Amino acid sequence: MSGAVALALIVTAESARDLDDLITSLPVWPRMETDVTPLTSFEGRGLALRPRLEQFRAKVRETA
Repeated sequence: MSGAVALALIVTAESARDLDDLITSLPVWPRMETDVTPLTSFEGRGLALRPRLEQFRAKVRETA
């Protein structure tokens, strides 16, 4: 789009709901499109995936 205005924000939020509340409170909200990309640390991603890894390990043990 010619003449489009873009904003890029890095925001820390406690929850997805808090982030949604923040974005929808912006004055330009009714006229904007949004893309949200969650950022996390490597350690945080590992902690999030650990339960899934344990489930896969349990299934492997069951089938062996």
